[in-house]
Amino acid sequence: MTATSGVGTTSFSTRSSGVRDTTERTLVVFAKGTDNALWYKFYDSSGAAWSSVGGRLTSAPAAALAPDGRLVVFARGDDNTIWHIFYDGGWSGWYSLGGDFASAPAAAVTREGRLAVFARGNDSAIWHRYYDQGWSDWSSLGGATTHDPAATVTADGRLVVFARHTSGSLVHCSFNGSRWSRWSSLGGSLAAGPSAVVTADGRLTVFVRGTDSAIWYKHHDRDWSGWSSLGGHMVDQPGSAITPEGHLVVLARGHDNAIWHRRRDNDWSDWSSLGGALDSSPAAL
Repeated sequence: MTATSGVGTTSFSTRSSGVRDTTERTLVVFAKGTDNALWYKFYDSSGAAWSSVGGRLTSAPAAALAPDGRLVVFARGDDNTIWHIFYDGGWSGWYSLGGDFASAPAAAVTREGRLAVFARGNDSAIWHRYYDQGWSDWSSLGGATTHDPAATVTADGRLVVFARHTSGSLVHCSFNGSRWSRWSSLGGSLAAGPSAVVTADGRLTVFVRGTDSAIWYKHHDRDWSGWSSLGGHMVDQPGSAITPEGHLVVLARGHDNAIWHRRRDNDWSDWSSLGGALDSSPAAL
């Protein structure tokens, strides 16, 4: 991948941007193609095809809305650093955030407006970097993890990071605005990394691919629920998002390399294909 300028030179201000209007109406799905480029598709009734924005990716992408409304996508490049690209009326070039990582990134925006990115290092710990008037240095959260992490912000403003422990269970830690908690286990038997999202009614929900290749989930509503299966026969960790109408959507790559999804509207729909010939798990925003 080739940066358009030096490492970490992007700026995310508090100005408004036209992309906010688009993304508030439309769910966008991202994945790495078999050509190692970043591909995306709008989740709406237009039936739009998958489109490429290039790059030389070696991981699944992660997506977030920056505080100024720009759509930002992160991925690991072929040099094992984390790269990002953003949309502001058109796609920028790729910019490197440095580092040396063994996983795809995760991204979230904190209640205070910080854009944070996470990835697993070669030491199996989760590392993070955030943007607040400028990019911080990479800092370790520790942990003994495998696969790709996930991150989201809860209804009460806590930044939570999820990962697959070396034992195969789901672990998480959280930031309350002043300090990070220790890692703790939520059980389960994961075959890949997790995905996490907060529903329209404020419920924290985590999705994983189980050792049976089905997608499983659990949610937090005062306390953690047990695990429930959504079935399927998937090859990667899932992605998840909330549609503009407030519906919960889970997505995953099937054995046909297409992205499949289920939507919850009072009850779960059947699995349905979004097509494509992808080479990674999906991200959605």
